Amino acid sequence: MGETVSKVTPPAMNHPLLYELNTRCWLRDLSAQAGAAVTLNNVPDVEFDRWQQLGFTHLWLMGTWTTCPEARAAALNIIPDRNYTPGKPDQKLKNLHDVVRLAYSHDLPVIIGT
Repeated sequence: MGETVSKVTPPAMNHPLLYELNTRCWLRDLSAQAGAAVTLNNVPDVEFDRWQQLGFTHLWLMGTWTTCPEARAAALNIIPDRNYTPGKPDQKLKNLHDVVRLAYSHDLPVIIGT
């Protein structure tokens, strides 16, 4: 934040102006700036005012579903043989779950990606 946003009056529109927002990243950044947890329940009104001042009529909050260690482990499994245990096909998903649980037990972030 810290930036000054001037009031912009958007031209009359027949269609909404939509901005897709990565909700998790946005809330993480707001929390870091506030020094406390910011959730969808306590986003400061000034944030919504800012989007409106920029001319957006709607926000698309991407990524608002609830997650759990099992869902994160399954999402990590995007490379077919990443955690393959020869002779134990059922072990692969368990290995992923174990890695995610271990990371959380040590307060380490789990970042999805390759």
